[in-house]
Amino acid sequence: MESTRRTLFEGCQDFIGNVQAGDAVFFGVRPEPDWPDVESLSSPGLRPNLFAVAAASEAIRLAGLAISDLRGMRVGVCLGSTVGGTNYQEEFLGQYFTGQLPDAAPLLKCYDTNSAQFLSRYLGLRGPVLLVNNACTSGADAIGVGSAWLENDVCDMAICGGTETVLAKIFLGFRSLMLCSPNGCRPFDRDRAGLVLGEGAGIVVLERADSPRRAQALLLGCGMASDSHHPTAPDPQARGLDRAVSMAFARSGCALEAVDFISAHGTGTPSSDLAEGRWIRGHANHARVVATKGYTGHTLGAAGGIAAVLTALSLIDGKIPPSRGFMEMDPEIGITPTCAVEAADYRLALSLSLGFGGTNSALLLARAP
Repeated sequence: MESTRRTLFEGCQDFIGNVQAGDAVFFGVRPEPDWPDVESLSSPGLRPNLFAVAAASEAIRLAGLAISDLRGMRVGVCLGSTVGGTNYQEEFLGQYFTGQLPDAAPLLKCYDTNSAQFLSRYLGLRGPVLLVNNACTSGADAIGVGSAWLENDVCDMAICGGTETVLAKIFLGFRSLMLCSPNGCRPFDRDRAGLVLGEGAGIVVLERADSPRRAQALLLGCGMASDSHHPTAPDPQARGLDRAVSMAFARSGCALEAVDFISAHGTGTPSSDLAEGRWIRGHANHARVVATKGYTGHTLGAAGGIAAVLTALSLIDGKIPPSRGFMEMDPEIGITPTCAVEAADYRLALSLSLGFGGTNSALLLARAP
């Protein structure tokens, strides 16, 4: 977490979430004999599990807990991912679809690719488990599901967020859609040309308000809504996003006018930034805007979880980082995100996520008293 702070607030060039596959010491939780060992988990399709263990271990520690503390509680795990939970055996599929008959043993790894189930087993938990595969809002949606679990007494604590890795098929898919930028991620910039893919995980520990442990930040509301517009392009009027935000505020007791800053989805793609930016300008032009994908890349199913963690960190530290990659305002959008570290008495923040298929999610977070 300290390296993340240095990257965001001190201008260091560290990579956020620089996880080296196979670094068992970094994770602090060693594999049990009956689970796949770290070396086998370094295969591309299982890397989301490594990221999930790393992020969850840090979240549990920051919550003032030990893993042993969780085993006497009802602890749920809800993670968002697009690769975690999918059997991407590229070598097998490449041979199979060219008429060969490859060894089918790699297909058995499908039992290990559900990152939520893997993390729950890894930590020895007995609560509900769910993997959300909902495009680029998956991580934020998972946090919303975990919040609903707590509200409905499904569990006592929820470990939620997103985890993701980049596979060749995913990269080639985005490239075929001409969404990959040749010159880096430039969110909301006039000359933005597409996204840069990233990987990693962002995970939080959710507890009820009456928990004996002091909260790092508060989750006041969650909202989810669809566009029903296009398989890959967002609704230009951002009507689904507007409904998601309204839902997040509905039971919070807060007004949109009270939001201090917005953690924008800000992928750097022409259509997504335009729709999101126009919504921000039309509904929350008073709030500062920060776009963090210039640091992390677009981590797809993990993006909403990572954004929630970075938003909470800004509330805790009273600082928001520069929007790396932004240089010049796009007059069609009409907003200028942060260009330098800004410090203030930030109390309320909105984290936005938009995804393929017209998914929209909004998380309303507040600084803990």
